[in-house]
Amino acid sequence: MSSWCQRRWNQWKAWRYRRRHAESVAFWAVSGLRHDLLSAFPQDNVRRLIDRTQKLTGITTFEQLRVPLAVVATDLNAGKPAIFRSGELMPALLASTAIPGVFPAVRIKDREHLDGGVVQNTPLDIAIDDGAKEILAISLMAGGEHEPSPTSFPELIARTLQLSLHHQMLSDYERLRDRARIVVICPVTPPMATWEMKREHLEASMEASRSAMAALLREKGSRLFRHSGIHYLKLS
Repeated sequence: MSSWCQRRWNQWKAWRYRRRHAESVAFWAVSGLRHDLLSAFPQDNVRRLIDRTQKLTGITTFEQLRVPLAVVATDLNAGKPAIFRSGELMPALLASTAIPGVFPAVRIKDREHLDGGVVQNTPLDIAIDDGAKEILAISLMAGGEHEPSPTSFPELIARTLQLSLHHQMLSDYERLRDRARIVVICPVTPPMATWEMKREHLEASMEASRSAMAALLREKGSRLFRHSGIHYLKLS
């Protein structure tokens, strides 16, 4: 086999491996649900990350924070948002990051909690109910309409969720924009951008975000925050 053919063969095998690996993760999650195991992964890694941060900062409760914080989760028993503003940070943060099917639900005071994004991915109304008159929000679900058509089960699930959450934010914005000044920043990644959580990819995304935001500020100046609006940042 020629070197060119060998390279193409290796590339094809690598692509097949990545695709099968992604589909096997989704199958694992679905098969877990069939056997009453309601998550694909334990929450140990998230807990360790929070624990490490708390040890570095010495902050373990809401009351120790200099800026008031409201953490939104989903009360699975009631089917509505659960908002944590006091007490220990650990259970609230675990509940707020408990992505359905990925991480297990978190039990707090005899109630099951999941990721707040299930019912309030961009909780504009919660901020307004807390008295906010000026809101700066970042929504990460824009750009799904520009992506190529899904070719696998995981891609289909991810795209469905992305479109649903983005349009929930748009609906909430239209409903609430007269009650407060709301500015929403929506970064949009290129259609073929990778979702791999590698350092080089994260650093490239952060740098692209900084450049895009700087360009928006140069264009709009202080006018950006004078009126409600949704602004899309194209990250190239």
